[in-house]
Parts: sequence; C-alpha cells; structure tokens
Amino acid sequence: MPFLYLPLLVLVIAAFAGHWVSGAEDCWAHAAVGRWIWEHRQVPRHTLFLWTVSNSEPWVAHAWLSQLMTYGILQTGGTALVRVLTVLLAALPFILLWWCWSRESRVHSLTAVLFWIGILASAIRFSARPELVTALFLTLLLVFLMRWSARPTLPPSLVRGGILPAMGLLLLFTVWVNSHGMVLLGLALLGLTASCDLLQDRFSGRSRGLLLLTLPAGAALLLNPYGMGYWKALQGLQGETFRRINEWRPFWQSPPLQAVTLVEILVLTMVAFLVWALNPGRRWSHLGWLLVVGGSFCKARRFHGLLALVDLAVLAANSRRLDPNFLWQAFQRRHRPDKVSGDLPLSPRQRGLVHGGLVLWLLISAWGAIPPPPGDMAPVPEAPVRFILDHRIPGNFFNDFGNSSYLDWRCGGSPPLYIDVLNAYPDQIFLNWLEIVNVTPRGRDLLKQQHIGYILLTRPRSGEELKKLADYLDGNPEWVKVYVGREGRLWVRHTPEYEYLWASQEDSRSWNKVP
Repeated sequence: MPFLYLPLLVLVIAAFAGHWVSGAEDCWAHAAVGRWIWEHRQVPRHTLFLWTVSNSEPWVAHAWLSQLMTYGILQTGGTALVRVLTVLLAALPFILLWWCWSRESRVHSLTAVLFWIGILASAIRFSARPELVTALFLTLLLVFLMRWSARPTLPPSLVRGGILPAMGLLLLFTVWVNSHGMVLLGLALLGLTASCDLLQDRFSGRSRGLLLLTLPAGAALLLNPYGMGYWKALQGLQGETFRRINEWRPFWQSPPLQAVTLVEILVLTMVAFLVWALNPGRRWSHLGWLLVVGGSFCKARRFHGLLALVDLAVLAANSRRLDPNFLWQAFQRRHRPDKVSGDLPLSPRQRGLVHGGLVLWLLISAWGAIPPPPGDMAPVPEAPVRFILDHRIPGNFFNDFGNSSYLDWRCGGSPPLYIDVLNAYPDQIFLNWLEIVNVTPRGRDLLKQQHIGYILLTRPRSGEELKKLADYLDGNPEWVKVYVGREGRLWVRHTPEYEYLWASQEDSRSWNKVP
C-alpha cells in the first residue's frame, strides 16, 4: 500500500488547488498585464489600469513572463485550464521532494504523514499566481543543492556534476528572475549553501565549484528587460501599502494567521530541525535554509508555504534518521541495550492496518478539501461589470480592493479603476482608499475633490469592511443606487450627468431594497 501514498497526496493537493477561480484571485490582474504585454509587444514601465496614477508613475512588472503565460492560459482554456495548471504547479514541488526522499531513504508511513502536514500548511497558498512558479523553482534549486552537496569529497565531473548542472542552474535563474521577484530568496539560499559548504568541507573542489556558480547565477538576474532597474520593485515592500496587506504582516499581527496552519508549520519545522540535529552527517547549509526562510516567515506570513517546502527538503536530505526501524533500534539501544533487534516488531497484519488506515485517512482528507460549488452566486462579479460596460458610465470610478483583479481583466483600463491588487502606485493612493471606505471626514471630502462619479462594491455587504461606505451611500441623497445584485451594488451621483441611469426610478431607494 505505500505505493498509494504519493498519488493520494497529489489528490489532496488537487482538492485544495482546484478550487473555483473567484474574482479575488490575482490571476485576473496578472492576465490583464499579460494581455497588455502581448498587445503592445513590450513590458510595461508605468502603472496600468488606474486613473488615480499618471502614466508617468514608474512600475517594474517583475513577473512579466508569468503574466504573459497567465494570459495565454486564460485565452486558450479559460478558468478550467487555469485550475488544471494550478494543481500541476502546486503538486510538482511535493513530487520532487518525495523523489528526493525515496533516493535518500525508503518511503514509509511517517513520510506520508509529514508530507500531508506540509500540504495542509501550504494549502492556502495554492492559488493561480506567480508565487507558485517561485515554489517550483525554489524546490528545483533545493534539489540541485542537496544532490551537489551529498558527496562533497568527490571532484565535480565535467558532465554529470559540473557543466550540465551549471547550465541548468543559470537557465533556472534567468527564467525565475523574469517570472517572479522572489528570485532573490533563491540567490540568497544559493550563496548561503556555497559559503556553508566551503567552510564545512574545508575548501573542497566541489564546494569551490558551487561558490563559483553563485557569480554567474547573480549575473543572470540582470537578464531581464529592466536591467538594474528591476530591483526598484523591492522599494515598495517597505511602504505603507504592503504593511497593511495581511499576507505581508508577521503571523502574530491582527488578524493572526489561522491557528491550525501555524501549528502545522511549527510542527513541521521543529521535526525538520530535530532530524537535522540528530544526523551526525548533517549539512550546515540545511540549518541555514531553515533560519533564512523561517525568518522570512516571521517577517511576512506569506512565506509559510515556502517554509513548508524547505522543511520537507531538510527532512528528505536527513530522512534516514526518520526511518521507523532506525528509530526503533535507537529506542532499544537507549532503554534495552541487551535486546537490540532489527526491524520494528509489527506483524504483516499490523503493518497492513497501519497502511490501510493511512490510505483511508488521505482519501478522507482529499474528499474534505474539495471546494463546494459556488451555487447561485457567480464566482466573479460579471453582472455588475457588464452593467457598467453596457451603459458606458462616464466619470471617475471607485471600486473595492477585493475583486479589483477581475475588474482589471474585464475593463483593461476602460474604464480605469481607483485601485487594484498590482500595488503599482504610491502609498497615498491606498491611504486615500482607506479614508473613503471608512467614511472619515477626509474620505467624504475625497469623494468630492476627486470627482468620483460612481462606486461599485462587489463584496457582500454584511460583516464586510465595506459596510460603512455602503450605509453612507444609501443614506446620502447625493448618491443613487442604480444596480443591485448578488454580486455587487452600484451607486452613481444624483446629478444630470447620470440622469439616464436613475431618471426612470420614481423612488430609487425603495426600488433597490434588498430582501
């Protein structure tokens, strides 16, 4: 039955990653940028799709290659193909790490349990966004580093251990830097591993070779359309906008990371550290991986998925210390040194029960992770967007943040939005948006000063951050609600410019009451 573990784990990943593509998914905005790149045959160098930012505002689309691919995928196969490729990208890192484990040691029930914990800890990051490309490339890099450092005393072969892996590494970084800005984490881990191996292996030929590889790998990061200007994309990470986005906050800040997810990642990290510490042949670099990515997770909770992959990589590299037979023998040597036997004393029937129970548990996990159908509410706010486009509503458009990704895709800048998830704007835009949605005195002034003509709120009103603004618009005679649906509500100013939308309603407020 152990041969069923990996297929069932992939099934669990598919259940989590194959969810419906909602309007809040980043893939829509990335596809919109990819469409712009395809139509203009160049990468964008200024902010797109917003009226609140001038075309002179510089912007680095660090994920331009992923965005172009996302556009091609949506155009070719729609959201169905997006879901399929999301599952594939989410599963490949775990498959690669499973392969590494099987080469280092035998696969057993504890392997499946640890991978299951890693999948659960990563599940909320399984969405169609360039981060999945980083997860795959980071895993490929870790696999390369584990194989390279496995036998540090051997000199690098020109073919198997030298030229071909080096070319592959340079190709990896060249594609990575054009696919996602988190390539810098990969370069940091490469340099860290080279430094640790150099010290631990006392300047062996193989460790010197790895150190030399870091130089062209770093140079490969300049092979992008922006050159040195690429790194300007990192400047925004220190701004107010990113500090207010949940995934960029430390996991303990409000709202905190889900307790279950936090426990899962902490357990996996602790087990990885303990197994590493118990291995007499441990590599110093593996501890460095845990510290670097663990520190990144403490700074920004979004790194918990990558930390789970690093944990599994360290576990795979030191997996012999987790073999149940080895653990049993170690227990005997400590407590019964005169009666040390070989394998774990389980009968074939008992082993079958363990394997069968685990297989059943994985099946139940996969079934429980299958997302429910969206029901009668569409996963994307298509109807209100179609209303805006069909009526060609003039003036400045104010939108919510949650579904702005889909608005980028459907509108493509016509009409331009107030804000979106691309974060390609000064912090003041986001701060102004917060003032308006919280209906502060300054926010009410901004509605007039910025000549906002219509407002679309696509999230459910009850219990959401936008309720205050919705209540204000409903109670203000300067605004009229002209569209109500399950996917959103639309208000326009009660002015002659929008009379063609509200004139037919004798009592627009009672006409738009929601039961």
